Amino acid sequence: MKRRKIKVLNLESWMKRVHVSRLYKADMLTEINPKFNRDGWYMILDIKNNACKSWFETDGKAYVIDNSLFKITLDRFSRPVLRDCEIQALELLSLSRLLSKEQANMLYMSRESVRFKCLKIDARKRKRKRDIEQ
Repeated sequence: MKRRKIKVLNLESWMKRVHVSRLYKADMLTEINPKFNRDGWYMILDIKNNACKSWFETDGKAYVIDNSLFKITLDRFSRPVLRDCEIQALELLSLSRLLSKEQANMLYMSRESVRFKCLKIDARKRKRKRDIEQ
């Protein structure tokens, strides 16, 4: 019996326009047969063989993509978000130079997570504005 885990993410904006992407034109993406025929970014983890495969499907086509991109994006979404009081406490420790490496990493990742989410929200707002103008 094969033991597999499947993880799914929403498509990034560039994946929806892959046919005009520089990666596709530079032959950095390999087209494969779609497995689910549903838009999404997939990763299959084969526990028995300790292997993984990542691809995305859009417009009835599928393309192989590097596993590390999937893992980085998944990590961004799965990070715990620190509360404001926790961030303030870590910043106070940072100012007094009592912050451990682990705490400094938590503070950095929290800031990056907030910045990443803000970028996504800004991109959605710009897209809505363009749609309204058209």
